[in-house]
Amino acid sequence: MPEPRQACQTPRVSKPTWEGIMAPGRTGDPALSARGREIYQHGIESEGVPACGSCHGPDGHGVADFPRLASQRSQYILKQLASFQSNMRNVAVMHGVAQNLRTNEMQAVAAYLEGQP
Repeated sequence: MPEPRQACQTPRVSKPTWEGIMAPGRTGDPALSARGREIYQHGIESEGVPACGSCHGPDGHGVADFPRLASQRSQYILKQLASFQSNMRNVAVMHGVAQNLRTNEMQAVAAYLEGQP
């Protein structure tokens, strides 16, 4: 019978690096996140896209009835934007915003938001 102390010992395994466990937006393409920040804060006037922060708050933490977006996983944000764009989620204001966003712009916003605390 092994000593109790020996039975509890397990071999050491390498731990993932911090970058490997952080949200992808925090370790992803800085240019993509920067573009997302620009869209989030200022919108795309030429395409009729308002600043996301005007409803969801400057830091993405939500305001009144508008939900928190900061730190949401990028895949979740992309799925929701696609649902608004196709009108599968019937929210008129978001349909109007999402229908004017290109896929790469949605990806940029999602990457930026995922990296926010």
